Amino acid sequence: MKPHNPPGLQVPELLEQIVEFLHDDREALQSCATSSRILTSVAQRHLFYAITSFPTQANYIAPGRLCAILADSPHLAPLIRRVDLNLNTKSDAGLAGVGLSHVQEIGVWGMAGGGRNVHEPTLDTARRLIGSQLVQRVELMGSYRDIRLLGRLFGDCTPHLQEVVFKYVFVKQTLGDGDFPYPLVSWAVRTRLTRLALLSSNRLIAWLVNEDCPFDISHLVDVDVSVSIGMHTHTQPLLERARSTIQRLRFSMALVCPAHGGPFIDLTRFPALTHVTVNTPMGELPNILPAMAKLDPHNNIREVVFAGPAVGGPGEQFEAMLREFDSAFAAFPLPTLERVEIQVQKSQRSFNASLVSDVSERNAEMLRLAQHCGVADRQKTAALLRECLPVLSSKRLLIITEGEDRWHSS
Repeated sequence: MKPHNPPGLQVPELLEQIVEFLHDDREALQSCATSSRILTSVAQRHLFYAITSFPTQANYIAPGRLCAILADSPHLAPLIRRVDLNLNTKSDAGLAGVGLSHVQEIGVWGMAGGGRNVHEPTLDTARRLIGSQLVQRVELMGSYRDIRLLGRLFGDCTPHLQEVVFKYVFVKQTLGDGDFPYPLVSWAVRTRLTRLALLSSNRLIAWLVNEDCPFDISHLVDVDVSVSIGMHTHTQPLLERARSTIQRLRFSMALVCPAHGGPFIDLTRFPALTHVTVNTPMGELPNILPAMAKLDPHNNIREVVFAGPAVGGPGEQFEAMLREFDSAFAAFPLPTLERVEIQVQKSQRSFNASLVSDVSERNAEMLRLAQHCGVADRQKTAALLRECLPVLSSKRLLIITEGEDRWHSS
């Protein structure tokens, strides 16, 4: 008779979970890769999954060293799925010839000073990588002297590209700002994006809806405009390009709040909308009510998420506000609603390490104390939310979670 194996994880799955736990510890991963043959392949997948040419990052590998590693061990090249390049770094041009054919995600940093002196080989490398058949996502950050530079960067992008994230992108010259060093480009076929994040990159809106842009944004499904400083009035016209296809929309409360001059977003314009995420301080939850009240009774919304930092020391007024919000929100006609999630996020602004200039032992103690207080605040807020939102709780709709710190004031 064969021995009975109790249910549970198999050895390969267990090893995967052990190494996954060490994902952010590069030294531990390197030890696993070099000291244990059984862990080598698993650790290598984590070590080489994402690489960057930024020396300050934990996953930094100098381009020259990476070329040498892949020349000696070509089997590692298919493990690389994300590459971050700096258009201000000449050595990044060498990444073009190292066989990064399995990369699915590209991160591109703009040039220091806006890129007055573009390093053409590095720009060409970035463009060729973006044009790779497997690349599905590109994330742009930093400064660009000229909007036409972005057109050149995406000049070879393929239909496989689905998502572009603009994160704090500044463009010195935009459409209508005068003469440009690069000629206009006419795109016979545009890359059809399904996901777009425009995070504090307000000067790009005119370009995104212009014929000079290589992207077709009329079929967007997932849009994030949650960090929309300075572009409130332009948000709805941008979203109108894909009003019939947008299913997931993330925005800041400021875009629907009259107190901020809004509303700047009209949720009734998106008939396919199923998921809504609102970045908001917990004290501003009622500001969403007027926008939700206008929805068609036959809407298709299945999930609403409110993401914001923990509230320190809420009082009776805050609790009363939550109860009123609970009753009002639960009364809306949301026939397909399955989930109302409140992500209680930690605020990075709750502790400033630079204010502590004492000895290292004291620094560590202060940091532990701040982190403990942050956890306590989130736990306190989560408990209060469960207590003060009884209607949503009774309908088995309410979920309280702890999320990443993605909240930004707008």
